[in-house]
Amino acid sequence: MLIYLLCNLIALVGLTLHWLKRYLRKQTTNNFGKYLYVEGKYTALSVITTLGVVAVSVEPSVSLSDPYGLGKFLAIGYTIDSVMNKE
Repeated sequence: MLIYLLCNLIALVGLTLHWLKRYLRKQTTNNFGKYLYVEGKYTALSVITTLGVVAVSVEPSVSLSDPYGLGKFLAIGYTIDSVMNKE
């Protein structure tokens, strides 16, 4: 259960990194709070999809000391937010 929660947290960090990339490239002027609410429909869909994908991707043998495992969940959050929040 703890592994599942940590993998979700890592995926949500990936989602946040996608917002940061858009913010630094001036693709959005919203701070993170406004990003969650102004683009709320797409961001909520992104979060729900991320949690669902992580739920089916977590294996009992996942080790958080493995950088590839961490990268996988970071990429899941980043990619899903990138797809859902296209402008």
